[in-house]
Amino acid sequence: MQDRFVMLRAVNTERNVNRSWVCRIERDLFGACVVSVTFGRAGTSGRTICRMVPDDAAADRFLASAMTRRRGSMKRCGAAYRIIEMRGFDGGDSEIAKVLREGSLPERPRPAGAR
Repeated sequence: MQDRFVMLRAVNTERNVNRSWVCRIERDLFGACVVSVTFGRAGTSGRTICRMVPDDAAADRFLASAMTRRRGSMKRCGAAYRIIEMRGFDGGDSEIAKVLREGSLPERPRPAGAR
């Protein structure tokens, strides 16, 4: 498994909201799957929570439920999260691909000609 990474950002200047949310799924030295989530005001070190999960499927389920929760951010903090960067997800039938296909989080617009 390759390391996977998702970065989300919620910004609403009128309400002084500038939130960052980053999730990393990686393996530790012993081969265990570790999910770490860092969140807080953008530009600060934020708060990090780490959780060990039994396998990649459990990590995907954890990330999918966390990203689904971000869908309700408009009600909670007054700004919708957008995908800023995402690496290591092939798509297909993974839980993350399903969340993205549902349109729960709008992707950041890409410049013309970008891959």
